[in-house]
Amino acid sequence: MSKPTNTTTPSHILVLILTLSITLSLLLLVLVLTPSSIVSINYSPICPQSSSIPQTHDHSPQNDHAHNNEIIHRPFNEDPDLERITPDATHPNLDWETLLIPPTGGTILAKTTANTIPDAETVVDGEVYGISMYNQLHCLLVIRGLVFPETSQKKVNSTSESRLHGGGHEHGDRAHWAHCFDYIAQAIICAADDAIEQPIIENGVKTHNIDGIGAVHQCRDARVLWEASSTTWENPLDMSSWKGEGVRSFLGDKFRGKVDPHDMSPLYSLGVEDP
Repeated sequence: MSKPTNTTTPSHILVLILTLSITLSLLLLVLVLTPSSIVSINYSPICPQSSSIPQTHDHSPQNDHAHNNEIIHRPFNEDPDLERITPDATHPNLDWETLLIPPTGGTILAKTTANTIPDAETVVDGEVYGISMYNQLHCLLVIRGLVFPETSQKKVNSTSESRLHGGGHEHGDRAHWAHCFDYIAQAIICAADDAIEQPIIENGVKTHNIDGIGAVHQCRDARVLWEASSTTWENPLDMSSWKGEGVRSFLGDKFRGKVDPHDMSPLYSLGVEDP
């Protein structure tokens, strides 16, 4: 004769079930009563993302930094002035240096400080700081001048250290060229331009060739740098509060509009839409 089945649940299992039920109930109660601002999590991106929403042009001081860093959608197309390899009879002085760099050489003139070391080679009353974009352009002038010397640098009052006709170490300075290749390569990687460029189409067929023409790039307004350089050479800048930040972060809109647009290279306005 078989024994009857014992259907009684052991007491320790009942205790475990009761404990879990109470724990879950308390957890639900806490979640219901806790303000959402405490438990919410904001997953902000590591790098700021550009927005496709048109940006307004607010020139108020508190918006200076955002305004100077706004994105400009600039299509790249061939420019006849930049691709000219022989002097233009109607514009014999139209060279790369004139097109790309302000008369100041793209530098910032700062007020003299107690740490200024006099330089016997210059007659500048103040300290001279560089702006990276112009340093990159100067390096590009050095390299281009090796191939197209007639249309690269000014023949008179050149601001570039690489005048090929100036003699001295400037002519055939391979170490300087190597430095410029290095500097430009690192600058390109730093910018990390991610514009996608389409293959060239010939006779209705996509080829394996890419020239980048027509691609739209996300750029910053370079006019800010031209204005900063030009204005500080008229009124030297106080750099005592500078902590290593860039021109846009350090100066904001301080010099915006101080330079007549007609005194600035038209290349700087490509893709720019002012209100």
